[in-house]
Amino acid sequence: MLLVELRKRASELNQYISRCEWFLKKAPQGKLRVTDSKNRIKFYIRRSNTDTSGEYLSVAKETKLIIALARKEYYQKTLASAREELEQVEKLLKLEESQPIATIYSKMKPASRALVEPFEEPMEERIKRWESVQPDIKPPREGSYLILTKRGEYVRSKAEYNIANALYSNKIPYKYEPSYMAKDGTYSRPDFQVMNPNTGETFYWEHFGMLDRPSYVKEMVDKLNGYEDSELYPGKGLIVTFDDGSHPLTLAHIQQIINDLLR
Repeated sequence: MLLVELRKRASELNQYISRCEWFLKKAPQGKLRVTDSKNRIKFYIRRSNTDTSGEYLSVAKETKLIIALARKEYYQKTLASAREELEQVEKLLKLEESQPIATIYSKMKPASRALVEPFEEPMEERIKRWESVQPDIKPPREGSYLILTKRGEYVRSKAEYNIANALYSNKIPYKYEPSYMAKDGTYSRPDFQVMNPNTGETFYWEHFGMLDRPSYVKEMVDKLNGYEDSELYPGKGLIVTFDDGSHPLTLAHIQQIINDLLR
């Protein structure tokens, strides 16, 4: 989860930097000076560093300039702070991505590793172990698993076919129809379980594709309520997609979900 948060923060900081740089390119020259005497606020523009007093600005006539100068000061300070923070975040990212503690275990000789319970497991080993536990998939039968995916498994719908192929193409570890036990002890078969290969975070992915049928919608609501009871929500352990006869699930939407949650 730390990697996710660090990447999110780096993305935010890069956005701040871009916005600040864009604004400052067109910002007016000079600095804003503000005085507050006897509850009367006055604004001045200092056009050089040696100009300590500045030229008086009328609020009635120079509102846009006053606002622009105030924003300029804010963006200048934000830009400097964001660049400094981003430098530190990028250092932490490099450290986390190198998996220093997990690497200790991976570099041990096999005979020694067999005697040790690691604090942290290398991500490659974690993915292999997770993938080794596969759901019991029955052979396809007519009316059940109808479409063969790129990975060589049968799925039930075009939407599932597109999701499976997108996961496979993006090298996202996944299981089709894994066994899931809810908090109340009942079992079900979510459409997919997926893993973020960088963080190890897992999600169940449910696709609801018959929203034009009232009975199906009721089943969907019951299923989502069950996930909520187990403290699984969209974006937190759960991915949910929808379509109906008029609004198909697009490849672009699938890819966006992968980019946002699984990279």
